[in-house]
Amino acid sequence: MKQQQEAERQQDNQPIFLFELLARGIGQEQSRTGMWEWFDLAHDFIIQTFVNLT
Repeated sequence: MKQQQEAERQQDNQPIFLFELLARGIGQEQSRTGMWEWFDLAHDFIIQTFVNLT
């Protein structure tokens, strides 16, 4: 899920865009290793989405 909204930077009231990127849904593997693999994958997707947006 991604959400974009307009905001203002507090220091100088300049307009900015605020991006909220979220990954949901833990993978099928419920082991500790499987969960860490899911978190790593989710992190990679969030980073790549941010790169693509900017």
